[in-house]
Amino acid sequence: MTPEHLLELYFREKLVDKKEERQLEEQKKDRFLQRWKEKYQGTPVEKVLSELLDVIKAGHIKNLNEWEQSLMLGAEIYNCFPFRKNETKYLAVFATEITGNPHAFDQKGSWGTFLYQVIQMELRQRKVFPQKSEIFPAFFRQRCFLAEGILIDDISNYVMLSHVKAQKKDGDLHMGMEGFWQEDDMVQIPLAVLSKWNSIFCKDNEMYIVENPSVFAGLCAGHTKQVSCMCMNGQPRLAGLVTLDLLAASGTVVYYAGDLDPEGLLIAQKISEYYAGEFHYWHMTVEDYEKSKSNETISEKRIKSLERITDTELFPVAEKMRLDRLAGYQEKIEIK
Repeated sequence: MTPEHLLELYFREKLVDKKEERQLEEQKKDRFLQRWKEKYQGTPVEKVLSELLDVIKAGHIKNLNEWEQSLMLGAEIYNCFPFRKNETKYLAVFATEITGNPHAFDQKGSWGTFLYQVIQMELRQRKVFPQKSEIFPAFFRQRCFLAEGILIDDISNYVMLSHVKAQKKDGDLHMGMEGFWQEDDMVQIPLAVLSKWNSIFCKDNEMYIVENPSVFAGLCAGHTKQVSCMCMNGQPRLAGLVTLDLLAASGTVVYYAGDLDPEGLLIAQKISEYYAGEFHYWHMTVEDYEKSKSNETISEKRIKSLERITDTELFPVAEKMRLDRLAGYQEKIEIK
């Protein structure tokens, strides 16, 4: 009696070699794929089955059950992206609808990675790619999600605007913005609202952008004429970049004023590089630096960062900053 036969008697089942085992697994996959095709016939995911299988294969799935689960989940994700209904949903809400678990697609989890891969696959299908992602690389992932109608972070993602009108994606004007325009008031706009807009309109087709909230408030209240204003509030958030995209779509001329320190100059340069329309630095000359100077000494490390300034318009103020080694702040300038 062979050892193999002894084992079969003991376990009461036929031994299967690796080759035969792989064949049986492939047969199971074929049967499952056939049921999958019947279930999702006529839906968007039907046309991208091979691409979805490539995504799953790249994820190093360990067994048949995981493979089947991934294929079903990928189909539900792909078919249910909120953008297909011109909607936006928070990530936790989307996760709950698809899986029943609001944390299923958290970034550190395996399904969170899988969701991101399916999103990138769908964007490639539509040939939609976030623009100029190399300028603000930290926002690339958020922009990919937003393109599918999924909001990762909205509570802290907003811009402050004044004297701005907005057209929604359905072609209607946003009546809330109309009201704030009429009331001559500033308003804080979250990303969830911005994502529903198609374009932004400003007075005289000009937008004046400042970095600091206190300067923004003073500009809104004390300007000699009514102008459209925006506050970036330090480093741009995704909401700020989306607003810049909407302004560019409307052909708006942008004027930007930031703090006159190394970080402020670098932010200004990035925004200039990012904006797709006509852009001008505003109150960022050597004369403005002299008015804004404080007693705060700029460290050698911060001075070193001025080497990343490549825009010739900012060279004079950057050189003066190297010599004086003092930080300048918008609040000390009377911006009009």
